[in-house]
Amino acid sequence: MMNPALRVALIGIDYFPYRSSSDKNYWLELVPLLRPHAHIEILSFNYRPQASEVQYIGALPVRIHNVKPAHLGVDLRPDVSSRHDPYKCHSHFKRQPRSLIEYTLSLLKIAPRARRLFGGHGPEIIHFMDNLGPAMRLFRALPSRPRLTVSAMGYYARGRWHDPYLRLSFAGMDAVVPYSRAYARKLSEIGLPGERIYPILWGVSLPKVSAAARADEMQAARRSLGLPLQARVVVWTGPIQQLGWAEFLVAHRVARQVRQRREDVVFAFLVKPEVEWPIHEFAAGEGIRVLRTSPEEFLAYRRAADLMLAPVTRLGSIVTPPLTWLEFMALGIPIVTNRAPGVEDVIADGVSGFVAIELTDLERVLSRALDAELSAVGRAARERIVRKYTVDRAAREYLALWQELTR
Repeated sequence: MMNPALRVALIGIDYFPYRSSSDKNYWLELVPLLRPHAHIEILSFNYRPQASEVQYIGALPVRIHNVKPAHLGVDLRPDVSSRHDPYKCHSHFKRQPRSLIEYTLSLLKIAPRARRLFGGHGPEIIHFMDNLGPAMRLFRALPSRPRLTVSAMGYYARGRWHDPYLRLSFAGMDAVVPYSRAYARKLSEIGLPGERIYPILWGVSLPKVSAAARADEMQAARRSLGLPLQARVVVWTGPIQQLGWAEFLVAHRVARQVRQRREDVVFAFLVKPEVEWPIHEFAAGEGIRVLRTSPEEFLAYRRAADLMLAPVTRLGSIVTPPLTWLEFMALGIPIVTNRAPGVEDVIADGVSGFVAIELTDLERVLSRALDAELSAVGRAARERIVRKYTVDRAAREYLALWQELTR
């Protein structure tokens, strides 16, 4: 067991003590598993009005220090990401190319506060939940001489300067933690020393739902949503990691093609409420629903689903995989996608999901999935999550890494 006195500071963008439209939902589940074994304080860049607040894990406190990020020029509010959550700063804070300077100014802004954490003793570990650029290494100079670790969520292939930027950002880290083995291989390819790459697959909490309860839950959700009880229900959701407007257009085209041949399938395209896409042009009656959903509506559609359709068009990027995929698979809902870097780490075609060799094959593969006996594939999908992608396993591996670095 880790020394409970180990002092860990988490630094990132938009961590809140509640679920939001953010990848920090993963950390919201992870922190309660880490807190019994380490003293944790969080520095979160956001627009919360209070300077700090406390998240309780049982009787154990986790203090969240809210810090407004530094900006070049005028900070115009609200930005797109904040219209449905006025506290978020993620989109506005990460506008290229000025974000590198804003990251640096923001980190300098919080350095004095980080020094005073833990009653003035300072952190022993600083883990950056986001890649905040080369200035992260400056925190090594704190009096407590902390070890520095950073999450590497996904590889986005953003032009010729992306790889050098990653090397420069991660060069000062004691450990870089990619969320997938595919990304770990890429980091090694671009020149990061292998001994500093510690892949920790991210994960989800496992729903405690039996097969019988899952069937009843599905039928109840369909009744509440006005969906046919006997049809196949296929869900697309986004934007999520590496999947956006281009993927929506491909999935919608495939849905139209399938609906021309069969009426026993309903497609639901669930768009995050803060995203301003012209989705009103794409609805097609009961057969194809396109709508912005509240978190409650999204969960209802997820309970009603047989399959998740998730094409990938950016083949130069690496599929992490998205947390939403893992949540669907944990419920026994298979993913239908196409071959792309990282997909093979989580989905085996015909076993735990369905994978088209090319995007042009996606309609045929989806038709095969619609006609398949999905119960066995769903069980295999859930088993893949149980074996490799649970938040409990991730917590154990983070604790082991930090213990090793401070030993």
